[in-house]
Amino acid sequence: MKFFFLDSFMALALLFFLGCLKADFNNGHQTQYDEVYLTFNHAYQEIDGSNYEVKRPVVILFLLDVTGSMEEYINTVKNNVTELVNKLTNKNFSVKIGFISYKDEIIGKYKITTDTNTFIKKVGALSVDGGEDNPEAGLMAVVKGVDMLLDPDLKPYLKTMVLVSDDLSHNDSSKFSIPKNTDCHPKRNCTIASTVEKLNSIDSQEQEKYKLFYSVPIQAGCSCSSYISPKKQLDDILEKSLTSVSDNSSKGGYLGWEFSSDSLLNTLPNMIEQSSEPKLLCLVDKINFNIDGTKITYDTSFEQEYKHYISEEKSQMIIKDKNVISAVRSVQTQNRTVTVSQSCFDMVDAEAGDFTKPLTTNTSNVEYRLEYKKNQSNK
Repeated sequence: MKFFFLDSFMALALLFFLGCLKADFNNGHQTQYDEVYLTFNHAYQEIDGSNYEVKRPVVILFLLDVTGSMEEYINTVKNNVTELVNKLTNKNFSVKIGFISYKDEIIGKYKITTDTNTFIKKVGALSVDGGEDNPEAGLMAVVKGVDMLLDPDLKPYLKTMVLVSDDLSHNDSSKFSIPKNTDCHPKRNCTIASTVEKLNSIDSQEQEKYKLFYSVPIQAGCSCSSYISPKKQLDDILEKSLTSVSDNSSKGGYLGWEFSSDSLLNTLPNMIEQSSEPKLLCLVDKINFNIDGTKITYDTSFEQEYKHYISEEKSQMIIKDKNVISAVRSVQTQNRTVTVSQSCFDMVDAEAGDFTKPLTTNTSNVEYRLEYKKNQSNK
């Protein structure tokens, strides 16, 4: 009987203690968390801009074979690129250009720029010679081209690579001792598989912005590869690449051969125009919402959200208000959504930091996540 009384007393005491602890916790004296991380998953969005008079940003990255037989075609680029830029500008494109030059390996790169005059000087200064030991490093140029175009500052841009060569590209692993089918030699050779893998490694949401155009002969001058047709080699790569793009004609395509001013000034701009759509960029600068009855405002700016857009970062705020933390603490690490209003801008205006001319508004559901950081001193 005595032991039963003691056990009962201890049980009641324990319940009383826990009740006091709970009350103390609820009164904020024993706060379990001192910070809440509120993370928004992409509070920005690209939408169709075809009903608006907007600029379409495009990069044209030339991949130029600069072996001895290519001088005529290099001059075609040099002599016509200004007219190409003007022609695309008149079609409401905003244009940047750059190039990679190659022979048996990558020779050089010229940064992506809007400075057409300097681009022409750099192309004119290219040394066009050699190339007796075909094939060349065209596939390596494609892989390096993707690396250049992955620059976050180019995220709003349609990204086009234009490969110009009169020969095949290395595509077997034996000549340069590539360990695996999906590897590249450090300087020279990328296999078909490694080139396809590189193009498919682009985020699936971004693949529609990448295009591969090529002007190459149908028949090669040698049987020096597992292919005998440069066109077939690149056709096969395009067929297997950018798998998130359902329409093959939207991936790029063949510009014909020989590469001429007509290829550059008519075929290319027409194909670029047909395979691209104008977009608006929609950004949010304030989110007002409730979490279980507690009002919370997330304040940012269009400038800040544009930075999140190009870096593909999530927007985040840190809540330190103890009353807010106490009110939402029951929502443990859950994904939820909030409906937000966004202002939508011309892509080129947004890149320039001009957020004074929104063209429309948009409503979007944005996911957010609550994550709690424990106060170490209260453990």
